[in-house]
Amino acid sequence: MAFDPQGPLWMALILLVGVVLVRYSGYAQRIKYGLGLLIASAVFFFLEAVTNMGIWTRAELVYAQGILVVAWNAIAWILVLLSAFFITAKLVKVK
Repeated sequence: MAFDPQGPLWMALILLVGVVLVRYSGYAQRIKYGLGLLIASAVFFFLEAVTNMGIWTRAELVYAQGILVVAWNAIAWILVLLSAFFITAKLVKVK
């Protein structure tokens, strides 16, 4: 298995590094809900990477693996977009 820089494993690691950097920047308490969504999306990117490593040879299982990969990817990107929306709304909120 080759690790390409555009793969889901790298995306998950980049998201988690971003969460750690936000934690030390001091904004973590204000955007706690958005960070939770980012961590959940990283978990789905990890699930996609693990599902991509399937070792099945039967056509039905390979087809199911492809469907799961697309599902995990879609859920992960939806969570990333939702977290970006919630974080932006929380940081831009004028008091």
